[in-house]
Amino acid sequence: MSPLDAVQEVPDDFDYALNMAVSLGKSADEWRMKQLNILKSIVGSSRTLDEYWSRRHLQNAKHVAPQVRPHVADILGHSFLWPDTQLPEMLAEGAKPLFAQEATGVFRGKSTEHTISEEEFRLGSGQYMKTLVQRPPPSADQIEVVWKLSEKERGIDTLFGYYSLQEMNEKYGTGQWRASPRHAIWQNGKWRLIDDGKAGEQNATYSSTETIHTTCTSAGVAAAASLRKKLGRPFRGKWKLSVATQDMKRAYRQIPIHPEQERWCVVMLWHPGWGAWAFAEARGLLFGLAGAVLAFNRVPAFIVAVARRWLAIPVNSFFDDFRIFDVAKSGGSANRFFKLLVEDVLGWMLDADKEQPPSQRITFLGVVEDYFPSDDAGNLLEDYVALRPKDGRVEDILKSIKACVSKPLAGLNPGN
Repeated sequence: MSPLDAVQEVPDDFDYALNMAVSLGKSADEWRMKQLNILKSIVGSSRTLDEYWSRRHLQNAKHVAPQVRPHVADILGHSFLWPDTQLPEMLAEGAKPLFAQEATGVFRGKSTEHTISEEEFRLGSGQYMKTLVQRPPPSADQIEVVWKLSEKERGIDTLFGYYSLQEMNEKYGTGQWRASPRHAIWQNGKWRLIDDGKAGEQNATYSSTETIHTTCTSAGVAAAASLRKKLGRPFRGKWKLSVATQDMKRAYRQIPIHPEQERWCVVMLWHPGWGAWAFAEARGLLFGLAGAVLAFNRVPAFIVAVARRWLAIPVNSFFDDFRIFDVAKSGGSANRFFKLLVEDVLGWMLDADKEQPPSQRITFLGVVEDYFPSDDAGNLLEDYVALRPKDGRVEDILKSIKACVSKPLAGLNPGN
């Protein structure tokens, strides 16, 4: 029995998009272009609303996402009663990743309480910074990598500085700002900057009534099963299932920080020229702040909703990664119009270098998803999905496990 024979549930708007993918076929481009032109006409004629949000559009937002116009999100959100009515405000003025988070109505309910109150955090910042700058310098490798990546961020103006402790105290007042120590980790073949909101205690101030939920590998199988049922025929010829992926460029850095919280979102790194700790200020969300996760995911959730409901694009997301389904008959329409929607209408940047064009096989979340696999003899298996870890992933996992078991817990006898 094929796993695609099993009944799978998909969200209503995703189900609608899959139905349209089947019914549109070769006319997908024509239909989506009409829809896209309607969108452009609506947002282009909304000058009064555009002027209103332009007056509230702050510099951080203009720096990190210059093509994003908040009035577009306002109009489109109202067009299908999107519950996150405060999204345009976040896009215009910035996110507030510290302290109590506003409810969006998009994510699952879950109560998270702060362990440090806002008042305690503010009052303790002066002493905290005195202690933080007493840290010894990082390793030479960390200094080099963090400096190089930070310089790259300064080059695109998502980070500005550098300042000494004295200069930061003069700017904000002693005890009126706080930094997170910055370090880098090796992840998926590249270095990623981490601004340690746990060490900086910013994460301890976080409270929320929601928690994010994202897609997973099994969602691909569910989409394939649903599409196969709608087709009523094998994935063959012009009805082959195709999948593409897109990735938001710079992800968190495209979401601005609200000026009210800039002083609490400072990063600390070792300045190789000064031979001392230096501080830089962020314009976009930092990776390492608990509140940044919820704030950022408001954007891909909205992108997916617009794509499904306005252009009937069968797409889901995991943070900044998007997986787009289609049938071969449409000639790549879903992927093509997803790019047009995100970049030309909504204004967010996609990373062309990370795009996987429509194909029967993609790598998503570290898993190779094959929607037209072969058996050991090379025979094509219709109506089957094959999933396997991407090359090197199993080895990396085993290496991590081995490293853990080779280091006994403190206080335990390794021989026991």
